[in-house]
Amino acid sequence: MIDMREKSRIRLSEEALKRNIYNRYRALKSAYSNPQIAPTLIINGCKTQTALARLNYPQYQITPIARMSLFKYADLVLRGADYQIPEDERGGGEAGWAYLDWLRKQVFTAGVQSTGYRTKAARAARAKQRKDAISDKLLQAERHALAVSKAYIQLFREVRIFSNSNHLNDASRQRLFNILNNADTLHSELFSSSDLRDDNVEELSDREKV
Repeated sequence: MIDMREKSRIRLSEEALKRNIYNRYRALKSAYSNPQIAPTLIINGCKTQTALARLNYPQYQITPIARMSLFKYADLVLRGADYQIPEDERGGGEAGWAYLDWLRKQVFTAGVQSTGYRTKAARAARAKQRKDAISDKLLQAERHALAVSKAYIQLFREVRIFSNSNHLNDASRQRLFNILNNADTLHSELFSSSDLRDDNVEELSDREKV
């Protein structure tokens, strides 16, 4: 298995770096076109140039790269009329890294403006989901404990009834009573509720004991 520190030092091929750049462009272009539904990770990745270089989004086949590689390969990949800053914008007509960096800024601005309320609502929804999940787990745990308690008490009572059977000799009967007493000593605190536990154990009198 490759250590994460060693993995981070593995150099990507030139083609892999170009794909990484182009995948960033596609993700940013999509987020710019639809900021209301843009993934938060993409929006956050546009906060700074460093954040864009460190962006790790496997769904888009984007992995972290060095900033210098980001600058270099953006100039190689994003060339032509389709990758230019609009003429009415500052730096209009520039392509390559300048265009990608312009797009980064646009995505972050549009994303923050359009997702501000949605983000707060999403956080509140996630908090509620976590609270509901915890409550559900506690309820399930209580139900499980109650079921186990009832099953234990039922078994306890049946063994107690059997221990009083006339078909048992004194030695066997005493052995069962000892088992019941030991179990009651170990687990009585778990079944202290009056609706679950009554006097399930009674010892043999001295003259009945072996």
